[in-house]
Amino acid sequence: MENLKQLPIAQLLQSLQSRYWSLPHRDRLALTALGGFFLVLILVYGIILPAHEYSKSADADYQKYKDEYQWFKSKESEVRALTSVKQTSRSSGKSMLSLANSSAKQRKISFKRTEPEGDNGLRVWLENVNFNDIVLWLDTLKNRYGVVAKQINIDRQDVAGKANAKIVLLRN
Repeated sequence: MENLKQLPIAQLLQSLQSRYWSLPHRDRLALTALGGFFLVLILVYGIILPAHEYSKSADADYQKYKDEYQWFKSKESEVRALTSVKQTSRSSGKSMLSLANSSAKQRKISFKRTEPEGDNGLRVWLENVNFNDIVLWLDTLKNRYGVVAKQINIDRQDVAGKANAKIVLLRN
């Protein structure tokens, strides 16, 4: 083994080649077959199968994102209707937190977290809430109190119709 470390690559290859050709014909044939077998194994398990698995994973991800996009597209009209409805009445005497909290309780929505957002705003986090309840709650805030959603981030959950949301509310 010490001799192999000191030899340059060209000499090492020449040494291996001379050993190969010095083997009996049947041994050379067996060694060639074994080398071919290992080459096939490396190709199959090192290149083809990982590429196939990646392709299946990419297809599954594509289908998942396509389904989520279609789900959000189906809810687009509800959200647009919510933002286009005219305001009818306002309650200017109550704080934003009070308005949001009381109207959310009517829909059986509880906040995970809230924090003030500027002078007229409130940031609200919701977890595992029915999407339709979120839309109806936002509609109530807009129509009754003149509170609109400045920013909405909604994440679909595994359970159908459930979502997590982060909403920034502003009073007009």
